[in-house]
Amino acid sequence: MSAAQFTVAPEIFDRLPGLTIVVAWATGLDNDGDNPTVDDDWASSWATAGLLADTLPNPQSHPHVKAWGDRLKTGGVSRKDFPPSVEAVLRRAMKRGRRFSINPLVDFYNAVALRHVVPAGAFDVGALPQNVVLRTSRAGDTFWALDADAPVPVPEGEIAYAAGSTVLTRQLMWRQSRAGLVTPATTTVLFMSELLPEHPADLPDRVADGFQEGFQRHFGVDPQMGRITADAPTFTGTR
Repeated sequence: MSAAQFTVAPEIFDRLPGLTIVVAWATGLDNDGDNPTVDDDWASSWATAGLLADTLPNPQSHPHVKAWGDRLKTGGVSRKDFPPSVEAVLRRAMKRGRRFSINPLVDFYNAVALRHVVPAGAFDVGALPQNVVLRTSRAGDTFWALDADAPVPVPEGEIAYAAGSTVLTRQLMWRQSRAGLVTPATTTVLFMSELLPEHPADLPDRVADGFQEGFQRHFGVDPQMGRITADAPTFTGTR
């Protein structure tokens, strides 16, 4: 059994003071085929989030989403050009349209995202040859969007999850690359949820419980749990 790390570089905490990332690392997963318990949770979270349309004029007005929009703007990220991922998912749910489904692991983290109105995402770390690092982008970094024919250079200074010179998400949580994409073949996964001091104090605990209990209930595995902060910037998991 080998160890792998997820690290947040110091400059990220300079740009996003007080950032906390809840981490769940799980191995031995079966993500191929139907998963009825995930589907039930995803349907419930989608329906509940849709009800927010009765009390909110738009998704960006939700306090959790607004906190991220304000912080990213302060950190030099255009909210208009690079909206937080949770804003995009919440917008679709509040329109009360047909619920989409990708695969059980993706539906699972989207259910957690909508239940708590927080960013949530994942990487197939078994498909990545290098450790995941959250850092600012640099010369030589490339990003291969899901709808693109080839990788493109990434401007220097973006907040990015990366593995080596491969950018996995641009502007923290805006858009995901083909590299590290969670698919039905995924067996080892890194879940993360990025939270701010402006969020309720108990929110990291609630999100962590959602990850841990969900992996146990939906996939029958006990994830390795962690919490990244400026004082503890590295998480080590085992493959």
